[in-house]
Amino acid sequence: MRTLVLGDIHGCHKALQQVLERSLFDYYNDRLITLGDICDGWPETPECVDTLLKVRYHVAVRGNRDVYLHQYLKKKDTPDFWKKRMGKETIKAYQRTNKLDDPRHLALFESQVSYFIDGEKRLYVHAGFDPGRKITKQKPVDLNQSRSLWFTLLEAQAFSEPFPSDVNEFTEVFIGHTQTTKYFPHDQPVHIHRVWNLDQGVKSGGRLTIMDVDSKEYWQSDPASTLYPQT
Repeated sequence: MRTLVLGDIHGCHKALQQVLERSLFDYYNDRLITLGDICDGWPETPECVDTLLKVRYHVAVRGNRDVYLHQYLKKKDTPDFWKKRMGKETIKAYQRTNKLDDPRHLALFESQVSYFIDGEKRLYVHAGFDPGRKITKQKPVDLNQSRSLWFTLLEAQAFSEPFPSDVNEFTEVFIGHTQTTKYFPHDQPVHIHRVWNLDQGVKSGGRLTIMDVDSKEYWQSDPASTLYPQT
């Protein structure tokens, strides 16, 4: 069994298909860890969920966007700012595919976790965490929204400073949430200290990234802007 970790998908089903194909992902034997934000952005969130439902060993980490879609699928109601802006394409996609009442879709979002720690003490979390506090004491909203870890990493790299001591003693950390293309002149995964950021900006037209957590080999999609040229 390989373990592969996948960055923010943002409704980009064509990119999802590409990275699964290019990595020769085995739906029955490989484990897939998604870092959150399955929805919002591109127009095929239901198709993304249908593909993820085929994965036998899937660990779904909750992203901040997923929180609102979960609420919408469960109660058909979410804040107006999500329905009118962030989630507009997601709602249209669910109406188009008649998947709003598909219990398997709701079950996937019900199964999401705020973070996941594997047998090698690697942490998988959407946005980041506070290295100075036990992970079990941290709020879900901070784990899926706060960028403080990312900014700490950028500052440490800029001034060649060591990474702050981690009381959790994680061997590695995998995050998404923050598009690396806003901070670096390339669209490859970014590794700073023990942290990997796998959000290469698919939501803004960039690439989707999947990585083998052991070998660190990774595969990327074509730029999303070329996959949906009419969108």
